[in-house]
Amino acid sequence: MARNYAERGIDLLHTPLTVFGEGSDVPMEFPLVQAVAALLVRLGLSADVAMRLVGLVSFQAAALLLFALALRWHGRRVAVIAVVLLEFSPFTMLWGAASLIEFPTVALALAMVLGLDHWFAGGRWWWLAAGAVSGALAFLVKVTTMPAFMLLLAGSGAAVIFQQGLRQSWRRVLVGGAAAVVPGLALAAVWTVYADHIKAGNPATAFLTSSALRDWNFGTLEQRLDITSYATIMQRITDEIVGPHALTLFAGLAAVALGLTLADRIRGLAWVGAVIVTPLLFFNLYVRHSYYLCAIVPAVAMLAALGLDGVARLARDRTHQAIVAGVATLFVLANSAISPLGRNDIKEWRTEPPPPEAASVLAAHTDPGSKIILIGCDWSPVLPYFSHRDAVMFRRADGREYWEHAGDVTDYGWLYACKDADPRPYLPPGAAATPSGQPSLWRVTHAG
Repeated sequence: MARNYAERGIDLLHTPLTVFGEGSDVPMEFPLVQAVAALLVRLGLSADVAMRLVGLVSFQAAALLLFALALRWHGRRVAVIAVVLLEFSPFTMLWGAASLIEFPTVALALAMVLGLDHWFAGGRWWWLAAGAVSGALAFLVKVTTMPAFMLLLAGSGAAVIFQQGLRQSWRRVLVGGAAAVVPGLALAAVWTVYADHIKAGNPATAFLTSSALRDWNFGTLEQRLDITSYATIMQRITDEIVGPHALTLFAGLAAVALGLTLADRIRGLAWVGAVIVTPLLFFNLYVRHSYYLCAIVPAVAMLAALGLDGVARLARDRTHQAIVAGVATLFVLANSAISPLGRNDIKEWRTEPPPPEAASVLAAHTDPGSKIILIGCDWSPVLPYFSHRDAVMFRRADGREYWEHAGDVTDYGWLYACKDADPRPYLPPGAAATPSGQPSLWRVTHAG
């Protein structure tokens, strides 16, 4: 979408996803990140590099913000361990510079928590403003990321109340919490209603409305009762982030339970809640997509850091504690790197997969600007993206419902079948398909 914005103009109220046909508007999350990347494309970067650069800068910003928050809450050693785990785990090596909106949202959400933590504790008004604006943008860009950070915000406010007393701090906590959450939730709700209205108006995208995606987002009861679903999520966390058998997480839970002060325990419980609640809420998303862990990876790294710091404190002096912490952290990273999922992450990070052969066929044998009908290719945008062609994809038995609402269809001059299929049910009315001489590629001609 960043490339579409760069080539056709940025309009944040419209989300052109041409896999659903020419002129399609398919708003999902608010496209702020894609618009920023489009500006970089206009400066000469490729769309891939621009999105990856935005993702990488956002990831590094998130690491700095996590360090600052950990420093305030848990001290320097915990902050250093958490950032090292965040920077060098196989999971974040793979996803830290991916063309995704996950870490821009995480960075905004951490800025919200850090800013309002300062405000709760008596900081100046600009901390409130920074936290509120960051929170509103984070909710708008990707609302499914936010439950984890709402728990961190609640933990921050509760800890300040117990430290300073309810009478002295309740107004700041109430004002700060409301300023961050209420506008953000309102903006996300308005955007969702608007997006659903647009998608419901197109037969090809009606299945992407919020109501239609309820089971996809939250999971089914059957799925939630299946122990293998939980094992899938847990294996990703252990293999790719915190090391084998979740030992660091168990150590982190012990460190939280044995916290020196009530405020320490409250903040620790906030990290625990952030790790647990968000995957339980959006259960199917976390089972289906490993990258959804981006939303909770700061909390996972922090909980592991608390555990490793707790182990280091068993040493007799600060020098030995630092040595134990360093060795234990390297041990966790090494074990993650040699785990099955960790090895796969590093392999993917080191070797960029080539574009699919079908994209090369489309780019070589169709004219620039050609519009293509794709059948049996799922909803993946990979073929249109790498071939630089607009396309409409069909997964259903035929394309009749789409063509009835499509308007002028004569620009669709090609059809590509990812799986063997009769092309006729997918053609516009009055169109015919003839083999092009290339496997799976058909030339489409229109009557008249």
